[in-house]
Amino acid sequence: RRASFSLSPLSSSQPPRMVYLYHERQEAALCGQHCLNNLLQGPHFTAGDLADIATALDQQERKLMLEAGMTAEARAFMSEDSSNVDASGNFSIQVLSQALQNVFGLALEDSRRPENRSLMQSPDAQTGFVLNRHSHWYCLRKLNNQWWSCNSTQMAPERITSSGNFSGLSSELRNLASDNWTVFIVKGDRWPQPAPRNQGAPPSNWVDPASPPRDPNEPAEFSGATTACSAEGD
Repeated sequence: RRASFSLSPLSSSQPPRMVYLYHERQEAALCGQHCLNNLLQGPHFTAGDLADIATALDQQERKLMLEAGMTAEARAFMSEDSSNVDASGNFSIQVLSQALQNVFGLALEDSRRPENRSLMQSPDAQTGFVLNRHSHWYCLRKLNNQWWSCNSTQMAPERITSSGNFSGLSSELRNLASDNWTVFIVKGDRWPQPAPRNQGAPPSNWVDPASPPRDPNEPAEFSGATTACSAEGD
């Protein structure tokens, strides 16, 4: 069951310092789920929630294809796998968009659309961005007047701007676009407040970016020497 958190518009009067950020790390191919929850700063969506949305979208698409009857085009479409989720749990932009719209009234819009180009001239006025390339999803999020990169393949969020100084954000977005990332603007003002620490998810999902947890895939360091822990005997 989805955890419930209060909704209220973000305010510049929030405390300027946040020690812990909510950060889900990569499991299977569920980066879409992690991206949304890291964006919203709480465990709002499960893989099951997104799978239900994918199924509903599949049904809608099949219904539309069959409006003209079982044409050759419809028959070919019906024989294809879902375009909204694959076997590994990778969700489409349509699923992520629908999830945000259904629960929070937030919209994902491609920054390359003509009406959004002017917004990208002052990206710091936004609250969040969702990024996609090669089936991987992650987000940029403004929290307490600082911008953070929240990527589930990393052990903790990475700060990309200091408080009130947003020059690094424009540079980051330009670099991402030139590196073939698709940038989606998150539009809307019904953002949930960050989830209270340790509510609705494992405590390890709240991290201090200044002191991130050690990557279990990296060798441990002891007294200046690097030693790889053996999996034998576990």
